[in-house]
This record gives sequence, structure tokens and C-alpha cells, in this order.
Amino acid sequence: MDISLYNKRRASYGGLTQVNKLNYTNKKLFDRACKEAFDSYIMVINEKEDIDEDTKNESKTKSEENITPLRGLMLEDKLTLEVDQKWFVLPLETKLKPGDVVKVSKENWEDSYWIMVQEDLAERTFKRCVGKKCVTKVSWRDEDDVVYTSWAALRGPTETSIKSESRGNFLFDRGNEKLALWLPDTEYTLGLRRYKYLMVENEVWKIASVDYFTTPGILELALVEAQDNIWTDNKEDQIARDEFFDFTNLFDNDLDFEIETVLNLKPVLLKNGRVITEEKKADFIFSATPNTYTYDKENCTVIFHEIGEYEVSIGYPKMKLDKKYNIELVQEEEVNENYFLIEGNSSIHPFVNNIENYTIKHFINGVENNVSPGRWKYDDSLITKAKESLYNIELEFNGEVGSMDLEYIINGEVVDVKTITVHSVLFG
Repeated sequence: MDISLYNKRRASYGGLTQVNKLNYTNKKLFDRACKEAFDSYIMVINEKEDIDEDTKNESKTKSEENITPLRGLMLEDKLTLEVDQKWFVLPLETKLKPGDVVKVSKENWEDSYWIMVQEDLAERTFKRCVGKKCVTKVSWRDEDDVVYTSWAALRGPTETSIKSESRGNFLFDRGNEKLALWLPDTEYTLGLRRYKYLMVENEVWKIASVDYFTTPGILELALVEAQDNIWTDNKEDQIARDEFFDFTNLFDNDLDFEIETVLNLKPVLLKNGRVITEEKKADFIFSATPNTYTYDKENCTVIFHEIGEYEVSIGYPKMKLDKKYNIELVQEEEVNENYFLIEGNSSIHPFVNNIENYTIKHFINGVENNVSPGRWKYDDSLITKAKESLYNIELEFNGEVGSMDLEYIINGEVVDVKTITVHSVLFG
């Protein structure tokens, strides 16, 4: 008998003991079921949000996240009649545990999210957990004004007896509905404690009790009905009893933006009317597509280098105070300073009975250029004699004192006019 061949065959069937062989068989059956069973789905554990690393604000577990899609089984829980509670079976190496949120996908099916609330510790060949279907997301703002969002499963609301109280001549009904909420217990949920308010599907609830001991990894909240507050409830971001924030920047103005120009982004962040721009400077984010720009984070300035349209994202994503703009960059127009100038040979006004020479000149951006041929036009009431050429004229003034206009005309257009005032020698 070939002992080495025997040991190889024995190892291929799971090993020496009956337990190892059973585990091996179960693993083979599980792998086959994941490939062929109708209850087999594509699953992702603790899927990350598709956002930049610096702006990540999605609540997640402390453990290492498994974001690689894999095959697993989602089976009916025959011990309960609840249709939103299932058994999840995944490979042993996934280390599935309570608090993990599993995204379930299947062709032609809408994606769904499930939070693991119980773990079967008896299985040795795969991980098996009970999951509740997540039907909503809840958001809250922490003490640093950062907004976190988490998937949550809920049960309810259930109605209890109505409680009323009298205040003066008024009778008030107190909240009489209760709601149970399950979400992952993470470092970000430390602020979700008793008496804090949460918004669930546009309705405000107050946390009555918190249970983070019964099942490690799960935060179970008991909520009671609360009164809405139209002034502080932020329904856009689904945050109850939120602070009032206002964020403005350069792109709020309807301006023309030119390439190779330093633009000051001018971010201004207000919290309840108080400017906190400097306090939140580290959380300020700017990005644009295409990536043909230079951004100075320290001075909050940006220079765009190409002509065309840009998609700009600016603000404080962690606080859900970011804005998006579509802007168009244009080429800075070159300004051509083009003018004609009639110059005389004296730096002061001419005197009577004197001779003055005048020349027409053409300048473009401060540089003298050639002059197209033209003609001179003047009032001869103060002139005894004039000698003209294309670009020069010599005027001999008579004894009269007064003013006259000297014009140079090109193609019928007066390009420059010089007003000449003749002074007497005695009185200047």
C-alpha cells in the first residue's frame, strides 16, 4: 500500500477526523449552492460611498471593510413571519458580524441593504447572520458640525395610549407613537444618545432609550414621537434640530472668468449668523473638472489654465455645505491702445508772429507706428502762411490772439484734433 498516496487522498477529503471531513463536505456544498442556487446573490459588505477620501462622511464600522463583490446566500428565516428578516450565509473569510451592512444585488432586481443583527456561532465552514432590511437612512450632525449618514432598519411606528396635559386654558396631546431603529454602532454614533432628535422620512423623533450593550456592533434606539420645528429642522439634509448655516463664495456672482488669472474664492461660512470661516478652514474643499488648474489651499485662490467649461465643486462636504457650478473660462482679450497724436515743436502755447511746426504720429500700445497718408485742416484766421506736407505742417501766426483747431483727416475721418491757443508776448 502506498502510504503517501493514501495520505494525499485522505487530505483531499478533509483530513483525519470526521469533523474535518464534514466541514469539507459542507464547504463543497456551500460553494456549489452559491453558484447554482436561486437564493444566491451578489453581495458587498460595508460598501463605501463613491466620494473622495478627504470628503468621506458615510458611517461605517471600525473593522476592515470588505468591498469586493462576492457570492452569498440569502435564505428565509422560518422561525419568524417577518418578511424583512433573512438569514445571510457568506464565506468564512468575510468575518461577517452584527453591525455590518450588506448590499444585495441581482440581475433585474433593485439593490437592497441589510444590517446584520445576530450571528450564528455554531457554524464552522461559513458565516451565518440574521439580517434586517434597511428601509431608510438617518443623518445627524456631531459637535464638530460634521454630518454623518447611516443605513438603518426600523420597526414601527406603534401607537400607545394618548397622554394629555393641561397648561392654563390649553390641552396638549403628548407624542403617543414609538419607533425602534437599528443601525451600526460606530465611533460616529457616539453622539446619538438620549434626548437627541432624529429625522426619519421627514418626521421628527426623540431618542427615548439607547441600547449598545445587548448586541456588540448594533445600536438599537427607541424613538418617541416629537414635535416638528420649522425653524431648525433641516428637511433637505434630513437633520432634526439642525444649526443654521450659510455658505457663499466667488462663484455665486455672475462674473466672467479669464484663464491665467488669480481668482480669490472668497469663501464665507456662517453658523447662526457668526462667521466661522477660519475655524473650518481645514474642512474647505475645492476641485474642478478637467484638472487643468492650480489651487492654493492656504490663500484660497485658483488659476485656470485652459479655455472651456469647468465643473466646479466647492465648500464643506463633511458638513453637507458644498456647492457645484458650471463655469466657462475665456481668453483674456488683448487691449490694443490705438491712437493718433498731433505734436508741436514747442512745449508751451505759441505766440503771435511766431512760426510753429506740427507733426502727426500714430501709436499702438505705446509704440510709434506708420501713419497712413492724409490731409490737414485748419482755420486760417490766425495764420499768415502755412507750409504743408503729408505728415508735417508749418504755421506762421499773425498778430491776432485767439484759438483755432488743427485737424488731421485720413479717408474722410478726423483722427486727431489739436486746439491751438495763440498768446501775446507781453501777457502770455
